[in-house]
Amino acid sequence: MALTINSGPTIVTGNTNPVQNSEPDAGPSLSFQGSGVLDPRVVGSIGAAPGTKVIGLYSASYLASTDAVPVAAGAARLAAAQAPTAATPLVLTTAQGAGASPAIPIVPFGQSAIVGNVISAGVALDFGFTVGNVTAASPTLTVPAGAWRYFYKGQRLLIAGAGASGGNLFTTVLVAPIANALTLTLADNALSTTLGVQIGTAHPTLNSAWPYAIAGATALFDPAQGVCRAVSITGNTGSAANVVTVKGYDAFGQAMSEAISFVGGAATTNGRKAFKFVTSITPATTNAGFTLSVGTTDTVGFNFRTDYWEYIDIFMAGQFVSINTGWTVADATPAATTVTGDVRGTYALQTASNGDGTVANWATSRRLAMFSSLPMYNSINATNLNYATMFGVAQA
Repeated sequence: MALTINSGPTIVTGNTNPVQNSEPDAGPSLSFQGSGVLDPRVVGSIGAAPGTKVIGLYSASYLASTDAVPVAAGAARLAAAQAPTAATPLVLTTAQGAGASPAIPIVPFGQSAIVGNVISAGVALDFGFTVGNVTAASPTLTVPAGAWRYFYKGQRLLIAGAGASGGNLFTTVLVAPIANALTLTLADNALSTTLGVQIGTAHPTLNSAWPYAIAGATALFDPAQGVCRAVSITGNTGSAANVVTVKGYDAFGQAMSEAISFVGGAATTNGRKAFKFVTSITPATTNAGFTLSVGTTDTVGFNFRTDYWEYIDIFMAGQFVSINTGWTVADATPAATTVTGDVRGTYALQTASNGDGTVANWATSRRLAMFSSLPMYNSINATNLNYATMFGVAQA
């Protein structure tokens, strides 16, 4: 492709007013491997002999990884206490509830969203971008104050718990929301009356969850749907040590797994990898008469590779986190396994306040915003053939 050079300034505009000339693809611009600023000292290199490079300075931008209110952790959110049997998966929760949405359909990363590729992703953790209330036989969706801004006319939605028998409802937003509105009109009636249903975007085919917001010709990863969490294993008095293998998917639908070595007894062992969906939890040994339960922790994953604390910004409950307590760097093992760490890094929400920006008594209804700026080499070395520098090595 030939090099295109503009003297600038370059102004990109859009018009989606249907009364005037409408351009349906108008939206944010995307650039490959980041962007830069021209070095004005060497502007004469532009248009020079073939092979001469235009000199510039890399301009790092912050990527929004998470912008949401995490649901309070729950020690048995994924699987209630039950006796472990070797090589037999534990029974996962089937009840819709805060922080856990069963049977959310997804399409694994890299596959097309055709019927044959849609799978049931077990239990989704902190699914969607907001919650709401629905009433059977009504198209009205009631949302919290301020949530109206997440919606737009024609938006495809997957509403967990609003379908038949408390299942999933696929629908679209029928009318553009009014500023500060507390209700929206859907294209379809809810089939169940439910409070606090979790709401996420659906793939344009309306057959699976899809963590993107459509903007013109682009689909942008939605940080409001970016909460991924490490899981925990809890026993009771007398429970034997066990290796419990958790399988599932990350926010992008990439398969992942982790073998957690539960220490035994009435203790809790936390995993290190952050899951968005959990499909199975399988103990390695039988421990009849004793139980294991599986829940969520307050360790939240990044959705992009984080190698240096200095390239991270975290805001929690209205405060800027100024020290790296709780942050775990992306695991750099060349080939991930079930016992290596998270390939993008994690952050454990802090509960002690000592003047450094961390927050006392972490609780629900407190917003978490995590941003990461990719170092230059992480950006310029990421291609469609090898994107480990941007997203970490392939999940195991």
